[in-house]
Amino acid sequence: MEGQLDRLMIKNNEKLLPQLMELFSCPVFVINETGYFVDVNQAGLAVAGGSKEEIIGRHESEWEEGKNIHFYRIPVKLGNQKKGFLIILVDNGDNPENRKTVRRYRVKQSSSKCLATQRQLKALLLEKELLLREVHHRIKNNMNNMVMMLTLQADSVGNAAAEEALKDARSRIQAMMVIYDKLYRSEDFHTLSVKTYLRELVNEVKGTFSKHERIRVHLEVDDMMLDSRILFPLGIMMNELFTNAMKYAYGEDQEGSVVISVFQMGDMIELVVQDFGKGMPEKMEKTGFGGFGLEMVEMLALQMSGSLTIERGNGVRFVVRIQRSKP
Repeated sequence: MEGQLDRLMIKNNEKLLPQLMELFSCPVFVINETGYFVDVNQAGLAVAGGSKEEIIGRHESEWEEGKNIHFYRIPVKLGNQKKGFLIILVDNGDNPENRKTVRRYRVKQSSSKCLATQRQLKALLLEKELLLREVHHRIKNNMNNMVMMLTLQADSVGNAAAEEALKDARSRIQAMMVIYDKLYRSEDFHTLSVKTYLRELVNEVKGTFSKHERIRVHLEVDDMMLDSRILFPLGIMMNELFTNAMKYAYGEDQEGSVVISVFQMGDMIELVVQDFGKGMPEKMEKTGFGGFGLEMVEMLALQMSGSLTIERGNGVRFVVRIQRSKP
């Protein structure tokens, strides 16, 4: 049964055959149906006393079998579904009765080494995951400290413009902090649900405005997973555009609504933030509507091989298109 399992393992991993060969500590050769050598591992090169170029292409009939050296042959599939054989050289000692036992031992020994390697790789992967989890957790905590300091500074600065700038900076950090919180709790530390992330981010932004109860937000998002390297800029852009809508679209006592949508269109991601308020002037001063935030959105979109479009009419409609994959 063990031999059958070994054959099945190699047959089902024909593309990994070169890597599997190197897991064996004993010499291993591969021959095709006609008996010509097509591959050899490092241990085989040491026994043969030559290079791969000198061995590949020679026929197995040229091999001189030593007194205590014997072959263990396992059928394998080569490229293009061609048949071949994996030949394992084993030293059976002087007693012929030991041949079968030693052959099974040698193959089992190599399989055990393979399993040990797999266990080691799994342990290293787990260690990496724990380190990433700790890194995300510490970054999130550091960002939280920055948010607290900016909040204290904004409350004590005594200047309306400076206070507004500090609060904007705080909002941008909070947008990134939400991602790190999600990454810290996720399983793979790299990808996140767009819908889950943006829903929480929208709630964070909306809650910072006193008029949040009078503004209805409609969130329409494709249920897809995105790499955090894409979600970071996407979240920052959505944060800026939604913040602008909350600030400028409606008066303090006015009711209104904002529609936010994110859809995949081929290899592009489209983000739309639309309000139905008082609109935006045709010509904007740098310090006016949107200011630095709007310039940053356009800059991020361009960095991701995308674009920002502003449509005026019944309110304002911002359309951002970016590449789904990192350029």
